[in-house]
Amino acid sequence: MYEVTIAIPIYQVEEFIENTMNNALSQSFQSIEYLIIDDCGKDNSLNIVENIKLNHPRGENIHIIKTDKNSGIAVVRNLAIDHAKGKYLYFMDGDDEISNDCIELLHNFISKYNLDFVSASYQKIELNGHVTCKIHKELHINQPNSLAKLHYRSHNGLLHGTMCNILYNIKWLRENNIKCNPGTLYEEPEFLIQLITHTKSCYLLPNITYYYKLRNKNLSLFAYIEYFS
Repeated sequence: MYEVTIAIPIYQVEEFIENTMNNALSQSFQSIEYLIIDDCGKDNSLNIVENIKLNHPRGENIHIIKTDKNSGIAVVRNLAIDHAKGKYLYFMDGDDEISNDCIELLHNFISKYNLDFVSASYQKIELNGHVTCKIHKELHINQPNSLAKLHYRSHNGLLHGTMCNILYNIKWLRENNIKCNPGTLYEEPEFLIQLITHTKSCYLLPNITYYYKLRNKNLSLFAYIEYFS
């Protein structure tokens, strides 16, 4: 059994996936499963991943799942929750990057405090090079309903409106049936509502560990995320 699963969906990301995979595979933390879920894209993304699996020193830890048809990100994320072999689960998109110590840092907190999840901060890099940082105030929550109360009382919300850059206790997700709804246009806000409702213990960190590379394809998604965060 692995300590952590990094789940990476791939769909039309052939320009970026090699960089993203090499970035994820360079993590300082060792006990990681790399769960790649191919959502029937028509480009060369899957071939690139399969080549990395064959040639990278950590290739034996890369596991690939293929959907029967293009099913959308909600279905893909649910497959990750169902099939992850790690004790903890981390979502990463196929065109982004994380800091080399990201998983080590988050794992230290989630294991030390026996948390439902730990969330760190991120940097958003736009097409024109403009950089925006979303920084958590450091906060440890260890009482039922405390996160919900603080989140909804906060002007901008405590969580940043995305499922990525959060290390989840997979047993807790499964026991509470916290999943995405495939019937929604944007799966993340509804998922985070479930997350906030069921959380008894979590930690928010100011450390920037995730780097969103904003593309044309996800401009509208980020506008939606920022509206609700």
